[in-house]
Amino acid sequence: RIAFSTMTPRQKDNDDDAFEPKQEKDPGVSSLLLPPDHTSIICHTPDDGAPFVICQSKEPFVNPTTDNDTNLTIQERNETTLNLDLGLKNLLGPRSSPKMKWLLFLIACVDKVAFEWWESLFFNVWAKVVPLRVKRRLTFTAWSWYSKLHFLLLGRRTTGLHPSQSWEYHALTTIVWWCRFFPITPRRMRFSLSQLSSCTPHVVNEAFVEKIEEEQQETLPAAQSSHHDDGAPHYHQHSTVRGLLLRNPKHRCSSSSSESSSSSSILFWIYGGAYLGGDAAGNAPAADYVGQTSAGIFSHTFVPQFRLAPEATMDEVLWDIVLSYRWACRSFPQSRITVAGVSSGGALAVRLMQCIAEFARNDDEFVLPHLLPLLPDCRMPQGAALIGPYVDYTREAEHHPTFRHNARLDLIVTEAVQEGGLPYLGPFCNKGRKEQSPVHRNLDGLPPLLVLISEQEAVYDMAMELVNKARTAEVEVTVGVWKYMCHVFTVLYGFIPEGRQSMQVLCEWIVKNNNQISSSSSSSS
Repeated sequence: RIAFSTMTPRQKDNDDDAFEPKQEKDPGVSSLLLPPDHTSIICHTPDDGAPFVICQSKEPFVNPTTDNDTNLTIQERNETTLNLDLGLKNLLGPRSSPKMKWLLFLIACVDKVAFEWWESLFFNVWAKVVPLRVKRRLTFTAWSWYSKLHFLLLGRRTTGLHPSQSWEYHALTTIVWWCRFFPITPRRMRFSLSQLSSCTPHVVNEAFVEKIEEEQQETLPAAQSSHHDDGAPHYHQHSTVRGLLLRNPKHRCSSSSSESSSSSSILFWIYGGAYLGGDAAGNAPAADYVGQTSAGIFSHTFVPQFRLAPEATMDEVLWDIVLSYRWACRSFPQSRITVAGVSSGGALAVRLMQCIAEFARNDDEFVLPHLLPLLPDCRMPQGAALIGPYVDYTREAEHHPTFRHNARLDLIVTEAVQEGGLPYLGPFCNKGRKEQSPVHRNLDGLPPLLVLISEQEAVYDMAMELVNKARTAEVEVTVGVWKYMCHVFTVLYGFIPEGRQSMQVLCEWIVKNNNQISSSSSSSS
């Protein structure tokens, strides 16, 4: 497990071994980064680094740390103010240049001949044969030696986007940046995302993990059968809930029975992966860490397993999420539920809440008919934390400035990921791209939201549009905006201090929101 250190504005981080996993004695969080209600603060990353903003205002968000030179486009600003391509931008050029096109074509040919034919065997052996503890030990031992060597040889002002990034992030950039040259396929995305558990220092105690696979058919009201255009039955009408239920041994009223914890809070964690990858097992350590670190308010954390594209459509994935959420509501009938979503999981979290709100308003025009049997048993969560939410699937969104140009900066949503993943999006959004985009649907009636984002990541524009539309709909939204970070950098808290900071904001917000809901409930009663 990693020591969770509190980082206040401009606090120095002199621990050269901060990246190494350390044992934490008692997970908990004190409110040191969140500003007072209806205000904003500007903090700094360790070692007087880049600023980040935490805003709890009700007004449309305006980033005070953004360059105010409106004469520059996003692309021009990136090229003039940032250290692109490890400082090799003059050697390689943009991805659209003839030199890069030939290089990418050559790499794709070598990849197909030398790697693609045997990678499935390696993936299966690594995933199913090598124990998790061995993979985790190899990962963090290699990171320990590599990052120290990187710091000694290159320091922190050579390879990253900006000198104000932590030296750990510079080291991460140097090694991950090269992935943009290799073709991205669903198989590779699924493998890499399934291995997140070996990249997370928190260790899940298997004694407190329950694998859920429960048939819900007998509890579902009769539903009208629906069909694809070709007449084949919808696969979304399956009724088995799958996922991992993680019990928190440090919960204030810890007990193994669901009944005794029914008056507590539940964390419902939805993983991301652009709908092409991700699984419950890979995300369990990060979800369990948040569940245990949030001041012991959660008795359980549930990570549902849902289907993926291209085998499934958005309607079918949403069915899986609502079915799983309904199971959580029925299993813990008196518990308050907090939803957390990562990337596309953040979008599913918003769609889940929109479905509940639409059903509560009797908004028949927007409620999806195939979800009607599930929604009566679903209550609105007490809040939702969204990490880099990917919420706009329209063609116009693909041409947003940050989605187009920040992919060159991002370590996660790179141009290679966009080229490999975007072609699946059209068939996946079977009811229409705009109709399936949470940012273009009604946001009235949603609970308080937390949005954690980086100004230099690909989904920044659509996340800010979601924030401002939600505030216009009188939804309480807290925003955390970092500079020079990659997509969903929060889940990299085991490697970079910026990730630990954003993880702290996440846990602080969960505790604060839970306490406010508890106080309101006590006052009303």
